[in-house]
This record gives sequence, C-alpha cells and structure tokens, in this order.
Amino acid sequence: MIRIQGIVRLANTVRQNLQNGIPSGEARAFQDLVRQNVRLIEDLCQQARTTPRALPSPSRQAYLFLKNLDLDHLPLHQDVEAPLPAKRIRISNIVKGYKVLLEWISAAASNPASAPTEGKRIAQRLWGEVETIERLCADSHGSPQDLEEPSRRAYGWMKFLTLEDHLERHLDAVSRGAEIFQRVGSGCRLGPRKPLFQLAHLTRIYRRKTYRDALVVQASEGFLDAGDEVLEAIARCALLGKDRRWLQRIEEYVDSEAYGDILFEVETAAGLNGLEGQGRHYGLGALFEKVNTEQFRGKMQRPGLTWSRSFTFRKFGHYHPARDQVMLSLTLDDPRVPPFVVEFVLYHELLHKKLGVERRGSTRRAHTDEFRREERKFPRFEEAEAWLARLATDLRTGKNPWRS
Repeated sequence: MIRIQGIVRLANTVRQNLQNGIPSGEARAFQDLVRQNVRLIEDLCQQARTTPRALPSPSRQAYLFLKNLDLDHLPLHQDVEAPLPAKRIRISNIVKGYKVLLEWISAAASNPASAPTEGKRIAQRLWGEVETIERLCADSHGSPQDLEEPSRRAYGWMKFLTLEDHLERHLDAVSRGAEIFQRVGSGCRLGPRKPLFQLAHLTRIYRRKTYRDALVVQASEGFLDAGDEVLEAIARCALLGKDRRWLQRIEEYVDSEAYGDILFEVETAAGLNGLEGQGRHYGLGALFEKVNTEQFRGKMQRPGLTWSRSFTFRKFGHYHPARDQVMLSLTLDDPRVPPFVVEFVLYHELLHKKLGVERRGSTRRAHTDEFRREERKFPRFEEAEAWLARLATDLRTGKNPWRS
C-alpha cells in the first residue's frame, strides 16, 4: 500500500473553496492546482509501480473527489473581496498531549495490576487537558471547534473520553486488545519489538507503525465496543498480513451501527457550528423541509443537521439520539449524486429519530421490521438503495463512481 501525505487535506481545502465560490479571476489557477496535484498523485503511484486504487481508503476517496471534479463548471463569483476565512485558533501542544495519553493508556493496559490507579490518573489528566483547551479557546473568543484540524481532532478525542463511561470502556478495549496482540504476536517474528495496541481518532480503520523496540497498531476509536473476535481480526491482519476471512470480520464491524455511533460521538465531541448543514452543493436545511413535508406530513421536529468532515465509502449517514443530530457523509455533497439519493439517506436517518431503538435485554435493534416497512415507503426506494450500493462498491474498490 502506498501512502502519500496531504491528499485528504488538499481535498478538504478544495471543497471549502468550492463552497465559498471561486473568484472569477482565479478560476484558471484553481483548475491548474487540482489537475497538477491529480497528475502528481498518479505519477507517484506509477513510480511505486501501483495505482491510486492502492491508496489507503481516506486518501483514495480524496483522490477520486479531486479526479472527478467538473472543473469546467466551477461555482464562480465576481466579488472583489474574497470571503473571510473561517476563524482558526492555534494552541500549542494539543496533539503532543494526545500522543502522550495514547502511549500512557497503552502502557497501563499492558500492566493490569496498576490499571485501576493509572486509570484515575489518566482521567485527571484528560480533564485537565480538556479544561485548559476550552479556557484558552474562550480567551481567544472562540471555541474548540475553531481549532486547526489536527488539534480539533485531538481535543475531540480527549473530550469524548471525559464523557459518560467512555474512558472505562476505552481502557477495557485497549486492555483486551493488548492481551490479544501479545498472544498473536508471540507467533510472529517480531524480534525485539513488542506489539502495542491503541485506540485513536483515525480517518482510517487501523494503521501500523514500526519502531526499533515496538510495533504499534492504532485502530479507530470506532472499535471501542468491539468484541475479542474483532480485535483478534485486527491483530492478525496487522501482524500476519491481510487475510480475506479476518478482513471480512473487520469490515462487517465497520459497517455496524455500533461503529458508526462511536465515530459520530468522537467527531462531534469538539462541537459543530450552525453553518455546517450548508454543503458545497446540497443544503441539509432545505432537504429536511422537503423530506419532512413529503414523508412526515410536516410533523417531524427538526434535528441538528451537519455534513461529516471527511469522505466515507461505507456508511453515508448517521443519527445520534442523545444529541438529536443527523450527520450525512461528505461523499454525498456532490452535484453528480441525484437529489433523491441524498433525500433517501436523510429520510433513513430521520426514521431512526422517529422510531428509536428496540431493546431486548442487552441487545439493541435499530433496523426493526417496522423500520424496514417504513423505509420502503420512500418513493424510488429500490433505485436509491441500488445507487448507494453501487457507489459504495465503486469507492471501496477504487473505481470511478461517476462513470456514465
């Protein structure tokens, strides 16, 4: 797998520029920027004797977004003054503190005897970091959502762990993961390297880092509530090489509601501003009014509406009941995605708001028989389902989803 730094960051910058509108005098430079970077990505892949399909999924998604932009029909504006940039707050050492906590938790998990004491100290450190960041943001007349992206993500992860029982569940998952990685790693030729497991705020499913004395595997925080069989699948793929059987187990969990719930909570822990429902092409407020009128007779109370901050290729929407917030994937904010498809995803998430979750003992079911019956009432239901299935397949395999 080839890794090229900066593709996701470039795609997000391009998307923001498109949303603001391109000054007419800068259109040619903007087109050249996108085309040159697309060629650069393809050249780097060719030099590595591979193709962009081999990029990690977030980078591949970002590349496809750039590759398939309709550069001949840019949203132009004639304003003399450029729009004011979004406020960004810079605070030193937030990411450094995040990395210290990752290592601290990993070390505590590998020593069960000291885990209870260390857990309390970690909790105190988390609260201290979060309170300091929030105070510094307030002093700058802003909030943590105004932090630069790496710092915002690090803060969001720390804030998430201070809420409810998240830290307790995080420590349990990392502790179980540490035992599994030790067991699986004992059958590998790792030499002096010790396998270490971490749950982190990642844009990918997992990543592996090799050091002189350690082999660190970081998995997405979305695996917070994953069972041992899923953690073992990650260990085997990361340490022994990808195997279809183990990879399928990981992918099935990534597609689950449990995984999506956690990702949503982590991503929104830093806060969301009211403008994020207005995308580059689709405005979620207007779409909600349409879906509410046509499908719910105008009786649905409006939830919070936002686009995700990153592209996805499996899950295109999510509803979080505790926050009463609907998030749609940035992947759908594209003029080549038909309106009825975006409306269907929004309708699907609003059904979760309407019907809630069925609980039987310790099990939770969101997609009940009643839910499925209601879902099928959407006009063009089967067409929308087929469209999304093809989009997901194309994005997972690196194909051009906008082919005619």
